[in-house]
Amino acid sequence: MIPKQRHGRNVHCKSIHRTNSISPPGMVLRYVSHRGGSKGPVILSHCIGVSSLMYATDTIKTNLLEYLYAREFDVWLLDYRFSIELPASRNQATMDDVATRDYPAAVSKVRQLAATDSVQVVAHGVGSSTFSMALLAGLSGGCGRQYVHRFPRILSCQPSTASKLSVVSHKWHC
Repeated sequence: MIPKQRHGRNVHCKSIHRTNSISPPGMVLRYVSHRGGSKGPVILSHCIGVSSLMYATDTIKTNLLEYLYAREFDVWLLDYRFSIELPASRNQATMDDVATRDYPAAVSKVRQLAATDSVQVVAHGVGSSTFSMALLAGLSGGCGRQYVHRFPRILSCQPSTASKLSVVSHKWHC
């Protein structure tokens, strides 16, 4: 059977700033900014085995990038060392590397490029776990007014309910 051809659509956001940064030393991080307005920067952090493009998918009517852009946020797609879009994903690395090296560099760079004192972060999966680790390791310097964390919530021993998701919003003052 031949798979049906997928017809993508244009993503409705202008990319105004695209940069690679060699920091931490020897590690390339990629940032793409979509400035929708003046509500401040929001870093979108991906999971393992994907890239920040998961937030800009063209397979749904409105993706998270478009949603935040339309609500006048300065949206930053971050690709760190686990991103399949970067050569670094072929090297061995730990979650500690992401937490203690990539996130501090990313927060600092976005604060510098956006000319602001703080950022907000939306992180998914391993991106969320490693951002939690970064906060617990002392990430500071405007690391976020609010952090959205997705994690599985086990409601009972029944397999059908074990996969339900919960979203928790944490306020951090760094």
